[in-house]
Amino acid sequence: MKKVVFIKKKIRKVMSELTSQLLIMLIGLMLGLFFYGGLWWTVKKGIASAHIAWWLLASFLIRTSAVLIGFYFMLKSDWLIPSWQALLIGILAFAGARFGITLISYVMAKSSIDSSKGAKHAP
Repeated sequence: MKKVVFIKKKIRKVMSELTSQLLIMLIGLMLGLFFYGGLWWTVKKGIASAHIAWWLLASFLIRTSAVLIGFYFMLKSDWLIPSWQALLIGILAFAGARFGITLISYVMAKSSIDSSKGAKHAP
């Protein structure tokens, strides 16, 4: 009977650690989407603006502050896994978001180029 209770506790602990890791991965992914999505949006808006330097500076400060605060709270909260593991999982998810945003922006740019090739212009 003691062995069954021990196994149940072990399973509960593993599931709790897995849930914590998935939550940290989700937070890192959201931070990455915010950072790189915000960068993409800023460049897009900044090109059309007369004050591109202000757009870039303000965006950089907001994005960097938000990401640093997010990683700080992710590391300070003790979710049953050591902070170095949380940092590693968060950074990997953050980097994964970068590749996701790069892929999305590439596909969007390619589709806009393809759609403009079929447009008929005046001679």
